[in-house]
Formats: sequence, structure tokens, C-alpha cells
Amino acid sequence: LEPNVLYAYANSKVNDPKRFVAITDPDTALDHLAVSERFGRVFRNRSDIGGRYSVLSYFGLVPAALAGYDLDEFLSSAKNLNYQEAVALGVELGNAVLAKKDKITLKVSEPFRWVGLWLEQLLAESTGKNLTGCIPVPTQENEDSKDRFHVDVSIDSPLDLAGLFLKFEVATSIAGHILDIDPFNEPNVAESKANTNRVLEELPLPTLPTLSASELYPWLESSLNEGDYISIQAYLPFGQDDKLEKLRRHVRDKFNSIAVTAGYGPRFLHSTGQLHKGGPNSVVCVQLVDKTPPPPLNIPGKDYDFATLIAAQSIGDYESLQAHSRRIIRIGIEDINELII
Repeated sequence: LEPNVLYAYANSKVNDPKRFVAITDPDTALDHLAVSERFGRVFRNRSDIGGRYSVLSYFGLVPAALAGYDLDEFLSSAKNLNYQEAVALGVELGNAVLAKKDKITLKVSEPFRWVGLWLEQLLAESTGKNLTGCIPVPTQENEDSKDRFHVDVSIDSPLDLAGLFLKFEVATSIAGHILDIDPFNEPNVAESKANTNRVLEELPLPTLPTLSASELYPWLESSLNEGDYISIQAYLPFGQDDKLEKLRRHVRDKFNSIAVTAGYGPRFLHSTGQLHKGGPNSVVCVQLVDKTPPPPLNIPGKDYDFATLIAAQSIGDYESLQAHSRRIIRIGIEDINELII
């Protein structure tokens, strides 16, 4: 959905499909679009590589090449991977979950903090099913509670990344085996997408109960149990990373070092969404929505704009989480700082 509507908008500005490149699996809607529109290039990936495991395929390597990396040099750390270390890490991750230390706290060195987002998706989407899973908590701080398992992610150079990617892909697969789940499927991801499409087909948008900032902490006080974690789901404009991280730490400290994750919607739907719905019912969801929507930005060929699309995605996921008996509150705010009290 997102690539297609973004292409429709971008091409309406440049009106030159030859300036676009598609990276996709064969015979997808994007593949057909790229052919019919005569894109400048189509990179068709192997269809047996799941999205979260695809960073060392066309999906990751084409952007790396465009960024100027020598791919042979970049891939050397993956070619020299110590597989025994990767397997051992996977065994540790799986056994940690079985020992009720399922909050996998990933301390990522600051210059490469964004690698935490990739690790978060890999672990959450691969293992978060059958009411179990690794619950990744990317951080740059020392965080501790009795349900944590700590992993230090040390990266000295961008040339270390390929080896790191492969190491964690192997480890995640092994952890899935330990947990007796399939690390390569994503049985609950399509639910929110289906709900979103239904909401868009039935416009105008339905109204959901949306509470004020002052009601968040009393609700959390009454909702949290031992072993829970809090997922802050911010359907807010990008570019507020520092505020969002400040809120994450504030909530963590307010509730005795409880594990807290934070992500932008709809991005996290493709990352931790599977874990929220298919993993353990220890997630307590805080959905943040903007009380003042941005000015309309129309999507060519659609009956709705981008703000309506994102609102529909938040509604679709809210309904899906409720269907799985997840605890969720929806808070309307104008500024994240309203919640840092």
C-alpha cells in the first residue's frame, strides 16, 4: 500500500516514470506497475526471502550501492561470519524467553542507533507468534529489570553491518526453533491491513474513544501487571525522535524500569505489529494520535488523502489489537511533551 501511494504522489510531481526504480518480488502489484509505467529499472528479488531477512539481497544492497559502498568490501564481514557464535546467540535468546526473560534489551552504540530498528523488526516479526516471542527493546542506556536479557550490539564501522545482519538472522532463526515457532511466517500482519482497507472502503472514518493526556497514567496504573511491557505507538509526524525517546524513558522510569518500546505508526505495523498481536499478551498499548491533523495532501487516484490513510491505519490496528484482547488506550495530543509530567 505505502509504496504504491507514495509513487502515485511522487510521480504526480515529476511525471517521469523513467526516474523511478522498483525493488520487489516477482509478480507483485509493484512489479506490474513498474512494467506498465516503464520504470527506469526493476530489481526482482528472490521470492523465497522474507522481507525482514532481505537486507543482504537486492532490497538492502541496491540502496547500499547507490550510497557508494563497494559491495564486495561491504559483504566481507558476512562472508567471514563465525556461525558458531551466531547459533550460540540464538540459543541464548530462545532460552531467555523460556526463562521469562523475554524483554531482549538491545544496547546499540550511538553512531549506529538506527540499527536497533532493524533488529527490532527482525526479532519481533520472526518470533512474536503463538503467544510467545522475543520482545526487543532498543536502547542506548543501561536498563534493568528481572525480565530482561541484555545484548550489547557493538559496531565500529559501517563495514561491520553485513556480518551483524547475518549473525542476527541466524540467531533469530535458531531462537525460533528453541521456541517451537516458525521464524519465517507472519500470520497476524495482514489483519491490520485488511481492517485498514475495510475502513477506507466505508468512509467517513469511524470515531474511536480518544482520551486526554491526563488520563494516560491513571489508566496505566490500573492496567499494568508484573511481566508486562508498554508499547508507545505514535501516529504523529516524523522528526520527533528525541521527544519520543524522552517519553519512552519517562514512562519507563515512572513504572519501575518496566520495558517500554516506542515507534511511529504506521511504520511499526511492519515491524513490531506481528508481536503485538501474536506474541504474549503482556503488551499494554498506548496509541497516540494528533488532535490537529495536518493539511490535506491528496493521493492521486484515491478518494482519500495521506492523513486519512494514516488515521485508517491507526483505527485498523486498534480494532485488530482489541480482537486479540490486547489492552489499548488511544490518547489525543498536540505535543508529546504533554505526556512528560
